[in-house]
Amino acid sequence: KRLGEYATWMHLRRDELRGITNDSIQTARKAWNIMTSQDRSGRVVWWLDLATVEGLIELTTQDSLQYFVWFAHDLIFRHQVQTHGLNIVINLGQMNLVSFVSMVPPSLTRKLEKFTIDILPITTKQMYVMGSPTWCSVFLKLTRPFITEEMRQRMITVQKSKQLHNGL
Repeated sequence: KRLGEYATWMHLRRDELRGITNDSIQTARKAWNIMTSQDRSGRVVWWLDLATVEGLIELTTQDSLQYFVWFAHDLIFRHQVQTHGLNIVINLGQMNLVSFVSMVPPSLTRKLEKFTIDILPITTKQMYVMGSPTWCSVFLKLTRPFITEEMRQRMITVQKSKQLHNGL
């Protein structure tokens, strides 16, 4: 089912995604500074350090979308991701709410949420949130009743890097 949704999503955005090459995504790659590694269990870890992201203001929505699609294809075709799933680590770096909300244009936020949460045919096993400011903790507590138990167990707020090291 998800693979079909993925193919449909890609087809509907073919004009936006036309011309993606390794060279064409380099500016966005440097701005987003996304990294990957592998944990002890062989699972790929996607590191998104929002505290160090720079240069997003110069990127168009299309630049960022093309980069995320390029990056996602790299993940999709990794054997480890298909067999073990993916862990995601997001560092918010105690970012204030205004900075967080204004970091990414709403049009890109909607596209990335749809693509990464609903469309991408990858199983996310754990999502770790580091450097969680107060607003994020309040948001997670308010939304807790609406999140399934399985999803709550996958979302882990990490206060100290040692907790993250123990989890990965």
